[in-house]
Amino acid sequence: YYSREGASERQVFDLNQIVHDTMQLLSHQLQIDGVQVEMQLCQDCSANVNPNEMQQVLTNLILNAKDACLEQGAVGKKILIRTTRPPKEAMVEVFDQGAGVPEAIRERIFEPFFTSKPVGKGVGLGLSVSMELVSQHEGRLMVSGADRPFSTVFRLTLPAAR
Repeated sequence: YYSREGASERQVFDLNQIVHDTMQLLSHQLQIDGVQVEMQLCQDCSANVNPNEMQQVLTNLILNAKDACLEQGAVGKKILIRTTRPPKEAMVEVFDQGAGVPEAIRERIFEPFFTSKPVGKGVGLGLSVSMELVSQHEGRLMVSGADRPFSTVFRLTLPAAR
């Protein structure tokens, strides 16, 4: 999906399938970097989405989680991707064992061109583009601290398929 020219049309699509497709795309890079990924996927996590755009969002979240696990101060090299089905919603959570997102910059990380990465490692557009795509889907994208053994979680919440 990620490499195809995608129309902005939405369809009922299982977010678990998007997670699997995204992992197929990224698994080799994650393996090279020694980052382990665990998936906990619920049944029927469908939403009305453009699968290309949601794969772009997940790709960004997973690659950011990988980068966080490789930074100084990381507590480990593990990512957890979990789907859940709260009432009337479909949710994908990406947990990582990085050093965490300092409270002082949590509000700014979704701003265009804001990055906490070193020069040459990011331009600060991934999360702002992801936030825009999620907003266009009438969803939410949030970041918070996570319970150990993880340090950070990004939550992508979309209206469930009707």
